[in-house]
Amino acid sequence: MAVLLVEPGWPTKESVTVTAPNGYKRLTFRGFEALTVEALRELRSEASGRIAALGAANAEMQTELATQKELNARLAARVGELITSVARLQKGADDTVATRIIRP
Repeated sequence: MAVLLVEPGWPTKESVTVTAPNGYKRLTFRGFEALTVEALRELRSEASGRIAALGAANAEMQTELATQKELNARLAARVGELITSVARLQKGADDTVATRIIRP
């Protein structure tokens, strides 16, 4: 009987009421509620553990994301500074060339 493989103590002589013509034994539901409640408790415990692990992983990723955003902002500011510096250098070079052309 398949129930014996999963829960060996459940089908007792009192709970096995009759053997059906197809050879299967029929059970009463005595004890089924307790098994169901215990199974639900196990599932809840497993789910709670998974939720806690996911929460911790999410917090870690949020911290990493904040760090990456800060680094990205710093890099963007530095790129802006470099663009401004290059523009100034180009303008200075252009002014020098223009001065040389006007005053040989």
